[in-house]
Amino acid sequence: MPPKWLTKPTFSRCLYTGDALAELAIERQGNAIHLLGSFNPRLFQPAWLAAHNLIRDAESETAEIRIIHSDIVSYALDWVRVEVEGEKLAIISTANSETPEQLRDLAVGVLEVLSHTPVYTVGIQFWGHYALESQEARDDLGWRLVPPDPFKEHLAMPGMTTLRVSGSRSSEDDPDGGGLIVTVEPSNRVNPNGVYISVLDQYELADQNDADATAGPAVACLKENWAASGKRAKAIPETVLAPR
Repeated sequence: MPPKWLTKPTFSRCLYTGDALAELAIERQGNAIHLLGSFNPRLFQPAWLAAHNLIRDAESETAEIRIIHSDIVSYALDWVRVEVEGEKLAIISTANSETPEQLRDLAVGVLEVLSHTPVYTVGIQFWGHYALESQEARDDLGWRLVPPDPFKEHLAMPGMTTLRVSGSRSSEDDPDGGGLIVTVEPSNRVNPNGVYISVLDQYELADQNDADATAGPAVACLKENWAASGKRAKAIPETVLAPR
């Protein structure tokens, strides 16, 4: 399922000129940062963030607590949702997030405080819900991405539900391991002709058995790769949705 916490929506119309996509209509969009490491969930309470000047005291006091447990912590502020479960930390946008950089800065701040905490993988995710001009346009997209012919012998009216494609980043001089995971599926936010596209940019920074792993490389990764990840997250949907 696509993330439920979306940034402030922008509304526009999807216009086509000949075979070119004149305007890509992003009805709703959001982003998240996913970290794989060694985390103590109970540490990540709103009061701890406020104590380190990562959020305001007033935000800490009004946080919407979902669960505080030794194994899992989940809560939301007005502009961000925080989820920690053992080795996983997720910082996710909400409907009131002003810019994607808010989440990046919070993640960097947390990791700078926890500088000795091992972090093995960084994931930078952007997603959007796009409005196509018609049901026919959405059907054509699904058939182009997943041709129905191989399934017609066994399925009546075959159609794509979820497509997930993974691969390495195309840059030959990319020093980091990892790669991209692109998800395309019908939107559950934009009806009737919406398409959801997620681009998850993953960076493998250290082996999970590396006793010397710290948070430093993750901080550098977020700072150095943020802009490039954002460009990829914009370019991939443009390519996928462009009429053929």
